[in-house]
Amino acid sequence: MTSAQQSLAHTQSEFRNALLGLTDVADGPPDFVELLRHAAREMEHRPAGRVEVRSTGAARALSEHLMSSLLMLFREAVGNAFQHGRATRVEVAVEFAEEGLTLLVADDGGGFDPAAVPRQNHGHLGLSSMRERMRWLGGTLEIQSQPGAGTRIVAQLPWSSAAALEISPARGMAPAVTPEP
Repeated sequence: MTSAQQSLAHTQSEFRNALLGLTDVADGPPDFVELLRHAAREMEHRPAGRVEVRSTGAARALSEHLMSSLLMLFREAVGNAFQHGRATRVEVAVEFAEEGLTLLVADDGGGFDPAAVPRQNHGHLGLSSMRERMRWLGGTLEIQSQPGAGTRIVAQLPWSSAAALEISPARGMAPAVTPEP
């Protein structure tokens, strides 16, 4: 497959994930953790029950915009784990901490050397798009992996950045609380 074909296939996948994310956010559970569980069950060609989603801390309401963006990152990370890492299990942890939100996606796949992954211009857009999405949201993305040891994707978003992205509160939930300065 040429670089252009890979880029087109990834763009189509991102567009499909965006549409699915918007539908899931609009029609799915209003709670972010339940939304991730729902998405894990609905993901096509995924072995049932192989994605576990758990959370810690006091859950906060997130805007539909923020949930949709994080849902796309979740889909990309889980998809990569099964497709490229050949994972048999993926564990997802959502931490609602005082300083912000952390989304961790860890798999038991084959792992890889993150420094050896070709950049965007070689048709490999998944990791770059996840990094760019978190940068755009005002957060960070860390990729921890090595061959034979699985992969951990750690996305962190401070509440100050999340509050700046509040377009509208999530359906059926109270507006997100902006931390005191």
